[in-house]
Amino acid sequence: SHIALLVAMTALFLMVCIWRGGVRLSPFGPVGLPVIAVLCGMAGQLVFSSAVKSVTGEPPLSRPHLTAHLVDMGPGTHFARASCPESGFAICDYVEKLPVNWIDFMFSVDENAIFETAPTEQKRELSAEQFAFTLSTLKANPWATTLGFLRDGIVQLWSLSLEDVALTREREEFLESHFPPDLVRKTRQTYLYGHPENVFMLNWATYLTSALSAAVLIVWVAGGSAIAVRNDRYASNLYAVVWTCLFGVAANALICGILASPYGRFQARVVWILPFVALLVLIASFARNRRRSGSDETLAS
Repeated sequence: SHIALLVAMTALFLMVCIWRGGVRLSPFGPVGLPVIAVLCGMAGQLVFSSAVKSVTGEPPLSRPHLTAHLVDMGPGTHFARASCPESGFAICDYVEKLPVNWIDFMFSVDENAIFETAPTEQKRELSAEQFAFTLSTLKANPWATTLGFLRDGIVQLWSLSLEDVALTREREEFLESHFPPDLVRKTRQTYLYGHPENVFMLNWATYLTSALSAAVLIVWVAGGSAIAVRNDRYASNLYAVVWTCLFGVAANALICGILASPYGRFQARVVWILPFVALLVLIASFARNRRRSGSDETLAS
């Protein structure tokens, strides 16, 4: 998701740069650096996969997020029931369990378990077939699948809850069974561990600051005319940053909401960008007004 998001943001930033009348295509310019980062990210994935395959004889095992999403969303379950066993997908072995919540599909070890408790070879089949399964589901149920993806991508925009992220004393059993002793000890020393009731307040603070920051940025973007931005280099640079960040937050929601499923942590990890950029805009606007006031006083004197 990180590489896909960087590709989308770099493409939009390039379009904004072209629109505002100038593009620096140097390797270490504002467009060249993100392109290099994308290439390094893709190369890193290839090197890691090659190294794992050379050592173990098998490529890295990725979880079938798309299959889990489609099954939970509905179209995947309908397609599996209608096409199995003739379609030959590995998911056909579990059609009696469907539908299953996407988290249970991939991580559960109880009666709803599918991926986590499957044999290794079947895990690889489930992972390898997820794109083919997605295309087949799209072909069989185009409207339901497309609208479901779009709905979940939009829902991810305001899925910001941190309740599943914070490790508090209410999750003591999970903490002890999934993490090494030194990390368990450090976690117990954190503020939220001893005050789980404040996770609720943190959630609402996140929602409130995100909504106010988005409103500030939208008003600022809508309030400046294209001509004014084109004639002010500083405003033009800030305008490009604001548009790119707003698009990045929205693109992160679409990418994660579609490729996985709506989940608070996916959007909470980037939503801090909104108040950060809103603060930059407020500081820049205040400084610009101060400069204008100073210029007016100088002219008057």
